[in-house]
Parts: sequence; C-alpha cells; structure tokens
Amino acid sequence: VQNCIKDYTQKSGNSVKFSSGKLVLSSEIVDSLFKDPLGQINDHIENLLKRPKLRDLNYIFLVGGFAESVRLQSSIKKAFSERVTVLVPEDASLAVVKGAVAFGCDPSSICQRICRYTYGVGSYLPFEDGKHRDDLKVVSDELVLCKNILQVWAECGEVIGHNEVWRETYTPIITNQRGIIFEFFKSSKKNVQYTDEEGVEKCGCLVVEMPDMTGDMERAVDLEVIFGGTEIKVVGYDHTSKTHRETYIDFLTA
Repeated sequence: VQNCIKDYTQKSGNSVKFSSGKLVLSSEIVDSLFKDPLGQINDHIENLLKRPKLRDLNYIFLVGGFAESVRLQSSIKKAFSERVTVLVPEDASLAVVKGAVAFGCDPSSICQRICRYTYGVGSYLPFEDGKHRDDLKVVSDELVLCKNILQVWAECGEVIGHNEVWRETYTPIITNQRGIIFEFFKSSKKNVQYTDEEGVEKCGCLVVEMPDMTGDMERAVDLEVIFGGTEIKVVGYDHTSKTHRETYIDFLTA
C-alpha cells in the first residue's frame, strides 16, 4: 500500500497525502480509480441494450450500494440519457436487502427469473441417421439408441416463471433394470445437443430405484423438474414400486 501511495505521490505531486491519520486523495486521483469500473459497467449496459428483448426499454433503475455513487450516476446518465431515462429510487442501497426480506416472507414475490445457464438431463433416445452422431450409437436389447443426449429443461437467457414445471416419462432400456440414474447438466451456451460437448458440466444426479420387476421394460419413471426459486427441485417417481426420490440444484450458482 505504501509503495502504491508513493507511486501516486510521485506521479501526481501533492494529490495524495496523509492528514490526521487519513489518506486524502484529490478528485483527479479518485476519478482515475473509478475510470475502469465505470467504463466496464457502461460497456455491459451497452451490450444489454443491443439485445432484441430490450429494444423497447425506456427506463434504467440504479439500485444497490454502488447506485448511490454520484460518479456512477453521472457516468450512466451521460452515456445513456439520450436513449433511456435513468432513475435512482429512494434508498437505492437498501434494494437488495428489501428484496431478500420480501422473498423470505413470500417466495412467489419474485414471479420470474432468467436462466443463467442451459439446464437438462442426460438421456438415451431412439437413434436417427443423419441427426445423431454415429459415435454415440448404442444397441440395448434390440433397441438402437443414441446416448449422451441432453434433454433441455430451460435454455440460457430464458425467462422461467415461479413454480414452472418440466415433466418427462422414462422407461428401462434393458430387461430386469433395477433403477435409473439421472444425471443433470448445465452449460452457458444455447442449442446444446449432447452432454459431452465443450462447456457442458455435470451439476447433479438422482437415482430412482425400480425394485418391482412387474412389467419389466414397460415400467415407467416420471421425472419432474420444478423451478421454484433459488433452487431447482427434481423429483423421480417409479409407478410400479411407488418409489419416490428427490434432489435439489442451486439455481443461482450451479
């Protein structure tokens, strides 16, 4: 820290000094410290405004602790005030805290979320020539299947409603199968087709036992995915044995 202060002092003369045990910086030095983060914020907003969904945007609300910075307000207004109205609500710094309290009291108060990632489950589907990769073709009990298919629940950037549900039914791919292992994946890309593509990561799994052999390959397991809030709830249910299993995936960081 002392070396940085000396360096600033040498470059800026008396712009940096100690006074009564405090570090005093000139407005020029403070402006230089804020230059990069303010530039990055403006660049990010510029990229957002280029998205088709934001084409008709009329207002930008600045909230959070940094929103009360006069430098940030001036920077954003200077860059975008000709295209949108920039507003700073009262007690902008408390917006995150108030939102957390409101969500804790009533999770449905946040009625929609935007997916940060593409989410899905790895599956076997009937192989289709010309559509699926030949190296993923497998034969199981006379069934010709394609492995490592990603059945997508929701795509990156998609708007998901509170308690929105995705459902699918699965059947055994071999005789006397005693369970199904569901593996869940995420990716920051859209249009993901296979679980082994670059950038696709495993983010969870669920094992649903199928101990009752009645019906053999005609048995069915339902997989239900509920987007309820900060977590994705995944439930598996075997109709024959009534086996019920569930797990959760962190929707904010997973």
